Amino acid sequence: MTAVLSPVRPGAARTAEPAPLVGAGGCPAPRHDLLRLGRLVCEGGGAVPYLQVSVRRWGAPPRADGSNVVLLLHALTGDSHVAGPGGPAHSPTGWWPGVLGVGAPVDTERFHVIAPDVLGGCSGTSGPAGASVPNALGGADFPEVTVRDQVAAEVRAVQALGIRRVAHVIGASAGGMRALEWAAQTAVPVDHAVVVAAPAASSADLRAGLAVQRAAVTADPAWQGGHYAPQSGPTAGLALARQLAVLTYRSADGLEQRFGPDAGRLTAWLEHHGRSFVERFDAVSYLRLIGAMATHDLGRGRGGVQRALRHLPARVTAVAVSSDRFTTPDEVRALARGTGGRYAVIESVHGHDGFLIETEQTATVLRSVLA
Repeated sequence: MTAVLSPVRPGAARTAEPAPLVGAGGCPAPRHDLLRLGRLVCEGGGAVPYLQVSVRRWGAPPRADGSNVVLLLHALTGDSHVAGPGGPAHSPTGWWPGVLGVGAPVDTERFHVIAPDVLGGCSGTSGPAGASVPNALGGADFPEVTVRDQVAAEVRAVQALGIRRVAHVIGASAGGMRALEWAAQTAVPVDHAVVVAAPAASSADLRAGLAVQRAAVTADPAWQGGHYAPQSGPTAGLALARQLAVLTYRSADGLEQRFGPDAGRLTAWLEHHGRSFVERFDAVSYLRLIGAMATHDLGRGRGGVQRALRHLPARVTAVAVSSDRFTTPDEVRALARGTGGRYAVIESVHGHDGFLIETEQTATVLRSVLA
């Protein structure tokens, strides 16, 4: 039976985005490893001949039984810089500063924390834009990958670190999809998966939005089938794809509260998101990542979604955002019901991004389920 955690209510409705909540003692600098792991064969038949996985680690030494090991899995275009110092290429706080650190819900004095960079991305793990591995495939030659492939790469990395069991895996959005696949695999058993703002399988609505983003990139004349020169490529199409994505990450009410009738400010905000994204991301990488998201289906090859959920060997906590239109609360509730797990709601006007913006609520939920 699904155990429902009380929705975390923020009190009076807010129009401003709350400031991040940091752990009592901040977050220490992580150890960063680049792990060379050999050949990875993908679900679609392609292969990554020289797999490299970038991981960051914080906190206490891992126990032999894995009882203090936590995996933190970033969202679609994020990276392993979850919190704390990250170097000149990263923000000074990371993307989830209220979650990780001394005294935070994922307490670095209590847990050994591992955050991998996703397969297919741009942050050190093998991907279309990464030329850091000799003879690696790049650009359009990099194979299509699935969420299951991404988790297979992460499992290999965790095994290479000597970890044989994981107490908690926590992921949000695309990271939540990976958290579910982690819960299903058995090579490195997981005791508990916290799935935030992610479904058991991508809906037709989600896939349609991703298809339009793909079309925006490939319609740019500079796309050239993905065979463009470094530091060039379909920047206009990629910026437009990002703007389309951002609209699905926010709610109608949140946009209305923030911008109202001010079309100029709204347009400038969207253009900023597109421009800043192009500066840090690669177009082929983006298409590989949204392709993985579009094909996400926990039930593939497992007798369907409901059977796969019933037979998950890990406990599950599913967390929704009340105004999320990217992954609706109904989808997250169905996931919790299918596993017999716990269900919680983050109350927010900010849509899918509420798990990032409502830091205090997210921290409260995680502190409760990790206690």
